[in-house]
Amino acid sequence: MLLSDLIADLRLDLSDPGASLFEDQTLERCVRKALFRVSRDLDQSLTVTAGEITPDPTGEVRELLVIMAQIHACLAACRTESISKY
Repeated sequence: MLLSDLIADLRLDLSDPGASLFEDQTLERCVRKALFRVSRDLDQSLTVTAGEITPDPTGEVRELLVIMAQIHACLAACRTESISKY
């Protein structure tokens, strides 16, 4: 699976198809964090090589990646919002 495909899926789940809420690099960082944590928790080796996630995450693994990336994106948005208040 391409990293960009997972980012596109994440963007849809976050209701941000027009990229008005999150920059691409922010969502890429969120997906990479999710890859690390899900890989560690499932004791699997998920890596990104040349923009492709290997092995190809399917089923529950893919869903866990999207959910974990959503959590990281929401945390990033909260940090940005709290910083802008000061």
